Amino acid sequence: MYARFTWFLVALCTTACAGMVPRQRTVPTEHVEHVEGIVTQAKKLGLDKHKRWLRLLHYESSLWGGYESEADGSGFFLHADGKDEPARELSATIRGFYSNVTEKDNDTHPLCAFPARFEWLNEVLHFDQARLPTVHCKKRDEFVKSLSAESVSLVFSSYYLSSAASAFGHTFLRINKRTPKGEERSELLDTGINYSATVDTDNALLYALKGLVGMFRGSFQQMPYYYKVREYNDYESRDLWSYQLALSDDEIKRVVLHSWELGRTHFDYYYLTENCSYHVLGLLDAAVPRVSLREELGWPVLPADTLKAVVSHKGLVSDLEFRASLRRQARERTTSLAPNQRAWLDKLKQSPTSPAPATMPINQVAATLDAAVDLLDIENSEELLGNQDTPATQARFELMARRAELGVESMPLTNTVPPREAPHLA
Repeated sequence: MYARFTWFLVALCTTACAGMVPRQRTVPTEHVEHVEGIVTQAKKLGLDKHKRWLRLLHYESSLWGGYESEADGSGFFLHADGKDEPARELSATIRGFYSNVTEKDNDTHPLCAFPARFEWLNEVLHFDQARLPTVHCKKRDEFVKSLSAESVSLVFSSYYLSSAASAFGHTFLRINKRTPKGEERSELLDTGINYSATVDTDNALLYALKGLVGMFRGSFQQMPYYYKVREYNDYESRDLWSYQLALSDDEIKRVVLHSWELGRTHFDYYYLTENCSYHVLGLLDAAVPRVSLREELGWPVLPADTLKAVVSHKGLVSDLEFRASLRRQARERTTSLAPNQRAWLDKLKQSPTSPAPATMPINQVAATLDAAVDLLDIENSEELLGNQDTPATQARFELMARRAELGVESMPLTNTVPPREAPHLA
């Protein structure tokens, strides 16, 4: 239920833009000659075959010669043949940037929809800003502002054998929010950029078949990072490994802008090839042209391979952070308990109102209650995430109320990086 809830919350694109058919855009008559001159210049420079253009549109060499984009939503293209015609799409994009704009058209105008494409083409072709239309990209600007990106991390959620799709782990990006001066940084306020499949069946055989032959729709979503922590760290008890990337300010900006562009489309999801790892690296390749991360991938594409590809580029990873799963945290809390604390912990599992031993010091009372809350969360995660009014939720409320009355800080967990478990060494 939680997964379905997050899908409802976090779609990047708030309109059904991924299924739109490209409409003909009109360049003002007084600018036609100027714009066609730019189109001719782009052709002479061979920009339709340039690495940056091919990556921004996610073009790959096709079996029949030429190129074909891996993006399958028509809202990603401005030309009807844009999926397999990079040259036509390039010309349509240049014309689209100069095209007329109406009040209703503001947020869907090419200048709003494809800012990463505009940034690169403007660097090469030096658009005449005075001739470009004035557009108000409210949704795009809100998206960029909400991320307030200071850095980018590649996050690996460890293996989860209860789900076939997560048996080899999962990777996604974390956009680390800029922290105002004087405020303490909290990674929970960061934003996750996730690529995953929309699963529409509970049948195991049908699920396997659809995942193998690309019958699920995969898409990028934006969500608060604390949702991912709650889902992976707590509900599924999976460790989180964050590889902070050493990117320049321009590269960080391009990651954000291209993430916005990718919210307009979907991809056919293939479990063994075009999966989360593959497309996350595709996003990074498009935004960080100095790397070629997808070239490091083999077959099948495993999430750990994403990490190996990133780490193999010297200097690309600046830091490695580790966030222990709820199960690992609970194990650390319970192993440090004294025998009398363990005995009381067993009673708390039966009744959250069980009184503490009269001679137990307050710090041991707090540690035992902390352990009881963690164990309750693990054993009843689905109920607790669903906000259901059950005995488990009532018990948790009682334990938390007792814990709050103590006014004692919890013992800090070590949460150190276990070096031999680092997934890029797998």
